[in-house]
Amino acid sequence: MKNKPLLSITFFLFVLVLWQVVFTAGIHDHLIIPSPFSTFKSLLDIITKYEYLFAIFSTTARVLASFTISAIVGISLGILLGRYLLLDKLTESFVDFLRSIPSITLFPVFILFFGISETSRLLVAIFIGLPIVLVSTKYGVLHSSEKRVKMAKLYKLSGIETLRKITLPEAGPYIFNGLRIALSLTIILVIVTEMMVGTNTGLGTLLIHSQYSFDTEVIYAVIILLGIIGFSLNQCFIFLEKRFFHWKQ
Repeated sequence: MKNKPLLSITFFLFVLVLWQVVFTAGIHDHLIIPSPFSTFKSLLDIITKYEYLFAIFSTTARVLASFTISAIVGISLGILLGRYLLLDKLTESFVDFLRSIPSITLFPVFILFFGISETSRLLVAIFIGLPIVLVSTKYGVLHSSEKRVKMAKLYKLSGIETLRKITLPEAGPYIFNGLRIALSLTIILVIVTEMMVGTNTGLGTLLIHSQYSFDTEVIYAVIILLGIIGFSLNQCFIFLEKRFFHWKQ
C-alpha cells in the first residue's frame, strides 16, 4: 500500500491533536493527562541530559547483553535439536514446560541464588528469549528443503558446509522471526525488573521514581521513548529480513 506511511503519520497527528483537545478541555486532571508539549519537552530532556542518557544506556546494555546470550545459545541449541531428531524427542516436553513458565516468576528464585544483582535481572530476560529463539530455529531447521539436504549428501558436502549453505539460509526467516519476538519480550522483562527492587538506574527505575514524585510528563515521555526504541528495532529486523531473505517474501 503506497500511502501507508502517510496514513500512519496522519493517524499519529490525529492522536496528538486529540490529546491536546482532552488536555485543553480539562476532561481529566492535568496531573493524570499532562500537556503533549510538556511531555515532549520531557522526552527531549531524557535524550539530551546526562543523567537520563545514563538510564537509557543502562537499559540498553541489559537488553543487548541478555538478548545476545539468548540468541547465541538459542540458535545453537535449536540447530542441534533440528538436526538430531532423537535428541529433539527426548527434550521436546521439557522445552515446552520451560516455555510455559512466566519468566518474571523466576525472579525471586534467581534472587535467592544470586542476590539482588545484575545477574538475576539478566537471567530473567535470558529465560524469556532463549526458548523462543530455540524453538524458532529448531522448526526452521526441520523445515529445511529435504531435496537440498539430499543434494548436499550426494555432493559429499561436510556438515559445516551443509549448515552454512543450506540449513541456515533455509531456516533464516524462522530464526529472524524468533529473534524479533524474543527482543520485544526481552525489553519488557528488563523494564519490569528495573521497576522492581535493587536497581539504581535504568528506564524502568526512572518510571518508578517519576511515579513516586507524580512527574507524569516523564512517565509518558519514557513510555513514548520505549515505544520508539521497540518500533525502531522491529523495523530494523524487518529490513534485514527483506534484505537477506527476499525470496521468502
